[in-house]
Amino acid sequence: MTADGSAAATTTTAGTPSVSSPSSRRAAATAWAPTFLDTLTKYERNSERQLYIYGITTSRCVGCRHRLKPGAAACDNCQQAVDDKAKSCTRCSVRTPALWCHECDAYFCEPCHNKPHVLVLGGTSAPRHHCFPIDTASGKTLRRGAWSARLLLKCKAARREQMRLQKEQDAAPKGSAATSDAPPTDKPSRQTPRPEATPQPSAAPSSGDSDLERALSQPIDPPPAPVVDLTSQPAVAGADDPLKVAVIEEYEKTNEYVLKLEGQIAYISDAVRRASMQNVVMAAQISDRVNAYRRMLAEAIERRCRALAKVVLFSPDVRASARQMQRDQLADVPHVLTACHNKCGQLALAVRQHKQRLQELRAAIDNAIASGDATQIAQLQTLGTQIQEVEGQIRQAKSDRDAQFKLMVRFSKKVRDMVQLEAQALKP
Repeated sequence: MTADGSAAATTTTAGTPSVSSPSSRRAAATAWAPTFLDTLTKYERNSERQLYIYGITTSRCVGCRHRLKPGAAACDNCQQAVDDKAKSCTRCSVRTPALWCHECDAYFCEPCHNKPHVLVLGGTSAPRHHCFPIDTASGKTLRRGAWSARLLLKCKAARREQMRLQKEQDAAPKGSAATSDAPPTDKPSRQTPRPEATPQPSAAPSSGDSDLERALSQPIDPPPAPVVDLTSQPAVAGADDPLKVAVIEEYEKTNEYVLKLEGQIAYISDAVRRASMQNVVMAAQISDRVNAYRRMLAEAIERRCRALAKVVLFSPDVRASARQMQRDQLADVPHVLTACHNKCGQLALAVRQHKQRLQELRAAIDNAIASGDATQIAQLQTLGTQIQEVEGQIRQAKSDRDAQFKLMVRFSKKVRDMVQLEAQALKP
């Protein structure tokens, strides 16, 4: 596939007969199949992905995605029998198939495919059957697949990113070679060809490996420890209690750090699973990094729990609600804690966005008054109304956040125990 998403004929020119030799098909497959299949595996996680991978991937096991040996009767990994219906065309039983039909669940060569199927792409009438090129077919058949527009856009973006990374990798050795050359000596000598560097045994990184290396190279710094005076008494009369604001800020920073770690671990674990099918050595090398992330996550979760306990202690409404909870209302549902933390992360982002909007509106009022322009002065009433709306949204988001705190106290024994420990630590 080219950068704009169109199919490119790799071993044959456009207009040649559609039947190609097995060697040309293998060469064409090496040009487009790895990138396209990697994009399918990376992005399509619903039934659509299962549809694509099941039909077009003839070189991998349908069950475990392990690479199949040529001519193997069963998968070496899961011992699942290999379906031989992709070895020859279902219609003529002579030529090698190039496309797979979803409705028929059958493989056809290019000449036979046109006889029982009519693909109407982009027309007014709906296509009768949805057919897709398999991974051993020529690259020019890619344009004949009934791919969704959403998938094609993602493939274009993945291809552009792969080309950009490839250009960066090609430019890096040139720069290092230019700086590593030794200066010429004064003694004249006959120039001899420089010996070529011994190639390393590691394989070239694929698109998935590049994404994985880029993810591993991005460190996740822990949030700075805030300075909070826990011995001071909260100002109950004020709506924005400074102590409550401080402990909530500590919780939000720690919660954001935990959510980032969880997302990073999930992404790397999925990438390792995909990379282990092709490069077991690389998957083993980064397993220590994944374990280190998990240790960091465990410590961050403990800090988040302590920060949440401080929020409960120094939020008068949350603390009062926790005291009024009856014993029969308390429970321990771990997933409630996870869902509430995710919701608090979304609410924290919403509050930050509303505050940014509030600053912009107030700055607009300041500019209007400073300029004295009649047109801008006429907009002050509208700006004031918008400020009231944004302030109401901030109050609503904070109220929803306090409701999440109350739910976590009610449905998490760990949080209740941590609140008791923090309360004991504050006693003189």
